Amino acid sequence: MIVLFELGIVIIFYSGQKKICASSAVKKSMPFLWTEFQDDQMNSVIEAPSVTITGQQLYRDIPGCSTIWVSSTSNHADAKVMTRVEEVALRHYAENDYPEGIHGEGATFRCLFALFMWEILFMENIDDVFYNEYQTHPLDITSDSFYSSRENAITDRLERIRNSTNEVLCEILSEVWTLHQDTTCFGINWELFRGLDHALGLVKCFGGLVLAGIFDRMARLMRSVTGGVPDLIVWNPETQKFKIVEVKGPGDRLSTKQILWLDYLLGLGVDAEVCHVRAVGAKAQTGVK
Repeated sequence: MIVLFELGIVIIFYSGQKKICASSAVKKSMPFLWTEFQDDQMNSVIEAPSVTITGQQLYRDIPGCSTIWVSSTSNHADAKVMTRVEEVALRHYAENDYPEGIHGEGATFRCLFALFMWEILFMENIDDVFYNEYQTHPLDITSDSFYSSRENAITDRLERIRNSTNEVLCEILSEVWTLHQDTTCFGINWELFRGLDHALGLVKCFGGLVLAGIFDRMARLMRSVTGGVPDLIVWNPETQKFKIVEVKGPGDRLSTKQILWLDYLLGLGVDAEVCHVRAVGAKAQTGVK
């Protein structure tokens, strides 16, 4: 697992430079440059496992629009709805022992981070981060100083989360949820979960070790890691199994940030994978203007 500070940004530039140095013209005129890239940092990344499922794609000749897919509804298998590719994947996992799921991308991690780190976000005695009582977050939330200014408090909170039982984790979340529900705060969408019990079900599946690992990365690198978070989190509250899934439709490829997030999650022991959705029986929609 790659240790990430600003490495995500470094590798993005690194990958661009590698493409230039890999060109035939550069290889021929300056072969020493290509030699420098033989020990590519991306070679040490854990490759995420992948699955391939099928779905019916409805082609629409509208430039700039997302592709439309046809899926069965959860209540009536014969009823069809038009949806996104991520919803096709959610339906697949729901039929394979993961009845709960959220297509939230980074929103789910940010929401849980803010709920568990509420006291850290609104710590007093940090200079120049709050100027009025209506702020939804400290001004340094996306800067390097967020972690360095609160390092001891963050370390203590992460250690508590890491060593907590599910019962204690639920108590922490329940207390913050009850006290601050519907309060506008950085990262929190109160409608992301159906309610507190829905959120608690996911927290029990994650456990303290995974939560602390995710929050540690976010606390250190909020600016750099908000992108690339996998599309889906699916879970079974009864068995406490969960998966974190990046969904790719036909022709889509993983970005560098997505690869690094998957690598990090796999390094934490998370069951993470890439779900490729292959289009079958696609129908063209006519008369669309």
